[in-house]
Amino acid sequence: MFARSLLLPILISPLLAYSQNASEPIVVCVPGQCLQGYTNVTIGATFSARDFPSKLRLLPGRYDQQTNPQYLHDVLTSSSVSSVPSTGFPDSTQLPLDLQLQNGLAIYSEPLYSGQSAFTSLPDTPVANASVPMSAKAIAISNNLVASVTAGSNTRLVLWESVPDISQLPPSAAGSLSLNNLESAACSPACAGGGICTASGTCKCAPGFTGSSCEQCLSGFFGPNCQACPSDCESCDEGISGTGRCLKQTIPNAPSTCNCVNGVCGANGQCQCTTGFETAANGQACAKCADGFFLTSTGDCKGTPH
Repeated sequence: MFARSLLLPILISPLLAYSQNASEPIVVCVPGQCLQGYTNVTIGATFSARDFPSKLRLLPGRYDQQTNPQYLHDVLTSSSVSSVPSTGFPDSTQLPLDLQLQNGLAIYSEPLYSGQSAFTSLPDTPVANASVPMSAKAIAISNNLVASVTAGSNTRLVLWESVPDISQLPPSAAGSLSLNNLESAACSPACAGGGICTASGTCKCAPGFTGSSCEQCLSGFFGPNCQACPSDCESCDEGISGTGRCLKQTIPNAPSTCNCVNGVCGANGQCQCTTGFETAANGQACAKCADGFFLTSTGDCKGTPH
């Protein structure tokens, strides 16, 4: 992964060698090693402190009060230390410092994580049919995340690790890049039904889906896409394997919708009693026979014959 590979000290030299238009020297550090030179690298964070002439570019890693070499240690523990983080990195000088890309993806305008940067955070809700253009020559992905991108004419790629130079991608991926999806790889089993895996390792389901892996349909939804049952059905053949066939038709203005015993609900939500019924003394609508009517053995209210 990106954070692991970038900690290797051997990678500091190439980063310093890439120095187009770099105007002033800087000390580039990983825990345990620093080199001074010119670089356009912007990943990580820049640290500085009074009485220390050279700024430090800290690459991703874990830094604490025992971190060497001495110059790095002195800057990190200085009472006047300040930091300017790259996009997507935490703004902190407190030790121990775990300087890692936050949950998401960062792109850089130049290879080796140099130049201008932009950050896309891990989404917390499912995104359907997304395609976000990326003008990138390097891509950094935080730990345990997976990015799905479209490259070139229509090449689909899944990125499990960071890409310091997009020219390293397969030849079929040459051309413009678009981000289609970004999610955590921490969910096992993987999220189904268009759900996304969050950084906490739980699935956030798309509308209509439910279950720990979004493998089921909510009540009132059916089929592999968990679409809603017909609107005129009170219940249908629901579930992932359901057909959506209506099992119980919705009755318009059913008496139960406005507490009618013998009548129908009007458009205004008021009970319209069947002829011969009226509201009972306890407030129950259409629950007793009106004056001049009597209750029959079938439960109807019939008028008294003249």
